[in-house]
Amino acid sequence: MSQNIANSFRKTSVANLGLGLMTGGVLLSLVSIFLASKPLSFGIWYQAEPVVGAIRVTSGIAGIGIFLFALAHRPARGMLVHPFVVVPTLLAIWSILASVFHDIPVQSWHGSVEIGEGVLWYANMAILIAASLLLLRFHRIRRMLLGLAVVSTVVVALSSWMYTHGMANPVAPYFFADYIAFLGFGSGAIVFMLWRVALPLRLAGAILLAAGVIIASSNNAAIGTMVLVMPAAMLAYRFLPVNSGIKPYLAVAAIMLVPLTITLLVTIFDLTELAMGDSAWIGLANSVRSRHYLTQVVWDAMSLSPQSWLVGLGWGSYSDQLAIHMPVEWVALVDDPISRGEMASEEWWDAVHRVDFHSHNFVLESILGAGIPGMLLSIMVFAILPLGSRRKYAALAFALGTAYVTVYATWFLFIGAMPLVALALASMARPFARLRRVPGKIPLIVIGFFGVASLLAGIESIYFSNYAYSFAPPMTTALAPVPGKEDCPVAYVDRGRNGDHLSFRLRTLSNAFQASTLKGEVPDREKVSYMRGIICAAEQRLRQPSGIKLQISAVTTRSDMAFLETTGEARGLVDEYLRGWEQRVDALLARAPKRTDFVAPLLSYYFARQDQARLTRLSNRLFEANPKDPIALWFTGLALLNQEGSGEAGLGRMRRSLELGVERLMPVDPQVKADLTGTEVKLFKPEFRESVLYIDTASGMARFNIDIADTSAARDQGFKWRTSMEDQDGMLLVYESADRHKISMENVFVALDMLFLSVDGRVTEIVRNAKPRSINIIQPEQKSVAILQLKAGTSERLGIQVGAAVRMDARKR
Repeated sequence: MSQNIANSFRKTSVANLGLGLMTGGVLLSLVSIFLASKPLSFGIWYQAEPVVGAIRVTSGIAGIGIFLFALAHRPARGMLVHPFVVVPTLLAIWSILASVFHDIPVQSWHGSVEIGEGVLWYANMAILIAASLLLLRFHRIRRMLLGLAVVSTVVVALSSWMYTHGMANPVAPYFFADYIAFLGFGSGAIVFMLWRVALPLRLAGAILLAAGVIIASSNNAAIGTMVLVMPAAMLAYRFLPVNSGIKPYLAVAAIMLVPLTITLLVTIFDLTELAMGDSAWIGLANSVRSRHYLTQVVWDAMSLSPQSWLVGLGWGSYSDQLAIHMPVEWVALVDDPISRGEMASEEWWDAVHRVDFHSHNFVLESILGAGIPGMLLSIMVFAILPLGSRRKYAALAFALGTAYVTVYATWFLFIGAMPLVALALASMARPFARLRRVPGKIPLIVIGFFGVASLLAGIESIYFSNYAYSFAPPMTTALAPVPGKEDCPVAYVDRGRNGDHLSFRLRTLSNAFQASTLKGEVPDREKVSYMRGIICAAEQRLRQPSGIKLQISAVTTRSDMAFLETTGEARGLVDEYLRGWEQRVDALLARAPKRTDFVAPLLSYYFARQDQARLTRLSNRLFEANPKDPIALWFTGLALLNQEGSGEAGLGRMRRSLELGVERLMPVDPQVKADLTGTEVKLFKPEFRESVLYIDTASGMARFNIDIADTSAARDQGFKWRTSMEDQDGMLLVYESADRHKISMENVFVALDMLFLSVDGRVTEIVRNAKPRSINIIQPEQKSVAILQLKAGTSERLGIQVGAAVRMDARKR
């Protein structure tokens, strides 16, 4: 007897411990959303990373609690086979199996860093639903969950509304308020199902709370769903003249069809023309148009891989697919919009400039993540509501499920709202005690496994977010690998992720490096060391399977640094880094052959350095791959200009490039465009006055053939777009009065010596070897009335010094 008492006590202790862990885990998950508030946040994507880590930890705690409680209290295992728990669990398991076939399997566990939807996401949803099913049987805990859900929802909605209306609010957890609409639907259901008051009062409370939150979100899709779709769904379910036993199954089928129909309509219809107009529907049309483009990216990605229809390409891979399959033929990739008119223009697509990480449609996202089986299971998470809910509230369950899939097909569910959605589903569920069969240990083992995995993953996520954000290893050694040693003094390990964090850090640090250099500052040794370290880490990571964003960062960082004027250690770092530029471009083109816009800076670099061989070889390669590619046409045209007898052919290709929209992919000098499209084409050499000029040198008078630019237009043109010059050529910029005249090398493709001349015809200052394409401003210390531009190295070769006399022969050469 004493043994039985001891066993009973031990079981009670284990059950109480499990109950405490479940309660703490679910309660903390409901307030995890506030970690998206900027003052409390950490990591690179502060709106998501802290929340993702917190929900994994809290769900892990709740999962371990379920395991302990159900281990000691056998009847509690019945909730583990509740349909609301089984469907997301199956989706998590299927996603694990599908991830084996993906390039970066672990990415499917984590999902994208901005939202975290993936294996752990659905495992967390299953855990939170299961824990809520258990906890709602305890009256005191139920009241705690109801109160906390309502309070957190109201605070989030109010603070987000204040933030979007320009009011200071440090706890606003969203950049876009649209996503709190999911909180509105869920909190309304929770109030209606859990508030133990008279029906009219709880109905009014549920409607007021849901409507207030949804209106505060300003999400038009959610508002329309609340006003039109939910009432229509409830009426249809209530008055549909079919047998009551069939109704739930018809409701499941109807919910399944809703997001599939929305996806089909968005795929078919492109509202570009309506979006270009001035009607009141322009905002809605532009939103639908944007989603049409997002949808097209998914179909393009899936069409290239037959097996992806079964297993997908991996959760969190949408941003990579957007970068690869972006339709560059009609999307502007340069210049952010500055006005509403430009935002509505045909060539501007907001997803491009935001680099969207989600397709804004959970049907597409789940197909991309885990194939068609994953898509069907993701819809079933909400479609199962009419079957698994209390029969008395089946009409409400049908309306709620329809509302969720409708809005979810146009917006993504933010991770911070997922715990409240899980609680809402649990509040609608039939009590698990009514399940006739108590399952065996397999469901218990599964939930325990996911609980431990989620807890460990959450702790690792929080650590990694801080580590990845602050990672900047000092490094003074060369980038070349050392046999048997790490390439970097501090190894960068992202534990199976796809390199997105490192991509962000590389761009952030290189932008700072570039900005300080353009200000004329000389990067100190520490800054160069940090830059070298992050570059080395990126190059090391690129030897493994990586997301395309890291590849893009490795290319664009080189593009940024190629035209910087640097000296000393910084110059050595840049030169060493640029050696692998074309190799990285080749690797990028292998994955994204349409993204030739990333090749344009390298071709411009070859053009500026007068590297005709490389310019011709690389541009011809692009042209052979696609003769209609604007980038290929432009640069093969430039290459042809320097080939005898091919000038007109080159100009023809450049004109064709303009017709095909090269300006959407790279900036084009307005004067060059005018020259190419005008009636009289000029080969980058306007009608300057010609003369002969003599300068005193160390070995006597030196003679130069010069063009005189003595008008504003001529001075502005100068040497722009010339690709070569002879040793005895020069350009004389003559001003109306003496001053400290500024000049830059932007759009100048040959290196120059600048000789500033006084009114009495003497050299007052010399700037040697001004770099091509540099945007640095060159300004003399003393006033001058003219600037003589010679081929770089001429002043040093001839020994021209400050004070040298300059004389001009008025005769034309």
